[in-house]
Order: sequence, then structure tokens, then C-alpha cells
Amino acid sequence: PRKTHSDVDVRTLPGKPPVFSVFRSNDLPEGASFGFYVPDGSMKPVLKKNQLVYCDSQRLHNGDLALFQFKGNTILRQYYQNIFGVYLFALNRKNLEEDLFLLPDDLKDLICLGRLMIEKKHPLPALIF
Repeated sequence: PRKTHSDVDVRTLPGKPPVFSVFRSNDLPEGASFGFYVPDGSMKPVLKKNQLVYCDSQRLHNGDLALFQFKGNTILRQYYQNIFGVYLFALNRKNLEEDLFLLPDDLKDLICLGRLMIEKKHPLPALIF
């Protein structure tokens, strides 16, 4: 039988709600480092609340979805980097206030925990300068 997150190593990542319960198991898909359930609707319509997703440790490319830690908070966002800095977008464009723009000096506080293993790429939101 397939293991559930209650059968394996589960840890809650720090930060303000939503809470991410990350789990590891010997029964993860090939290439996955860990899995978690999406805790909120910030990444709709691509990811739904309580959807099971897996992460790997591959290098990030613009447009990838990833789980990050920034200044003690864990966030799930779409990644984009240019010469000005790093943008972390909530896919649910009703949540524009949850987007982050990080200047180069801020990047020392950003940790990528894992890139989401999803087949379909989601287009980046339009950038306004």
C-alpha cells in the first residue's frame, strides 16, 4: 500500500500560516526529494488547496514553481529572475499583494527548498515597470 504523510517523516516548516507539512518517504515518485499538500489557494488555478505535490532538487528556471523560505516564512511561488532581482508570484492573480520582489541584497535570505515536479508550465504574469 502507498504510504501517506502520516506514515513517514513529517515536519512543519516555520513561518506564518499557511502551514506546510513536508514529508519524505521511500515511496516518492522517481526524482522527488519530498512531498507536501498545498495549504491554500494562492496558486490557483494550477494548484488547488490540499493537492498533493512533489518537489525535486533541480535547478530553477524562469517560470518554475517552487517552495521557498524567505526571512523565516515558507512560501509557494512562481520564480522569475532578471537583472533587477527575483520575482516570486502567486499564480492566483486575486492575491497580487502576495507577490514578492527581491532586490539582489535580499537574496541572501532566500532559500529554495525544492522545485515542484509538474508537467505543465504556467505562463508568467505580465510585468509592469
